[in-house]
Amino acid sequence: MSTHTSQTHEESTVSRRTLLQGAALLATGLAASRSMAAEHNHAAMTGHMALVEAALHCKRDGLACMQHLQAQLVTGDTSLANCLSGVNDMLAICEPLITLASNHSANLPALAAVAGKISEECEAVCRTHAAQHAQCATLADSCAACARECAAVAA
Repeated sequence: MSTHTSQTHEESTVSRRTLLQGAALLATGLAASRSMAAEHNHAAMTGHMALVEAALHCKRDGLACMQHLQAQLVTGDTSLANCLSGVNDMLAICEPLITLASNHSANLPALAAVAGKISEECEAVCRTHAAQHAQCATLADSCAACARECAAVAA
């Protein structure tokens, strides 16, 4: 057997050996992941879904409110100008709140306390215009619901 043929044969053997070892590791990993999945409690993961839903509603309604605020300002109506800060703060806190609640973060209670305060402040400003603007009434209700969910998690 020539040196070239012998070297090619050894490379093939190593490649097959590596392939078989990799397949064995893959099979072991799949068996372990199936075992862990069987033990995993998906019901426990839904613990913060109410907060996620409330924050999603706040975000949706806040974006609609922001669009309404901008339309009013373009026409020269500044009667809702005091809402900008509250809506901006509320929109800024929604995404991190959704993320931490979805991930069951240990930092969620601290963020929920801050988000609850921001939601209460936004609700208070929205209530002052709720009788004149449907968007304000809708956002006020969403903020109230989010504040309640935040309080439950922050406690």
